[in-house]
Amino acid sequence: MPTDKKGKFHLGTQRAHAADREAAPKAAKEPPTEGAPEHNMNDGEGAHTSLHEHGDGTYHTEGHDGERVEHPHIGHALMHMAAKHGGGGTHMHAHHDGVSHVTHHVRDGGEVEGPHEHPDAEAMKEHMGSVFEDGGDGHHEMAMDRGGKGTCASGSW
Repeated sequence: MPTDKKGKFHLGTQRAHAADREAAPKAAKEPPTEGAPEHNMNDGEGAHTSLHEHGDGTYHTEGHDGERVEHPHIGHALMHMAAKHGGGGTHMHAHHDGVSHVTHHVRDGGEVEGPHEHPDAEAMKEHMGSVFEDGGDGHHEMAMDRGGKGTCASGSW
C-alpha cells in the first residue's frame, strides 16, 4: 500500500500524491508592487463578465455590474464581451462549422450586429472587409434566390 510523505497509508498512489499536494505549505501572498493594478481578476473584483452555456446553442453573460444578457449564439456573446471590455474599435467573430459561415461584429462599444450568414467563404471575407474598411458601415442588403445565388449592396456572391 502506498504512503504519503507523512507515512499515512492510502488505497492508491494517486491518493498518496494528492495528500502530499494538499499538505504542502502554500506560498504567502506577496504584497502588490507599486504601479500594479489594485485588483486581481481571480478574486471576483474589478471589471469582469462570465459566460454561461445553456446547452442548446444559446448563452448568457453575467457582468460584475449585475448585468445579465441572453445571447442567441456564441459569436453574439463574445462580441458583447468585446464591446464591454475591449476598449473600443471594431471587433469581429467569424465561425465556420463545415457548412455555414456566420459573423458577428461590434463597433466602438455599441450594439452587437449579427448573426450575418454567408453562403461561402468569399462572401464572408467580403463582409469582413466592408466592416473593417474605412468608412464602411458593415451593413449589407443581402438577398439569396432559390438557386443559392446571392447578392448584396456591394456585389454578388
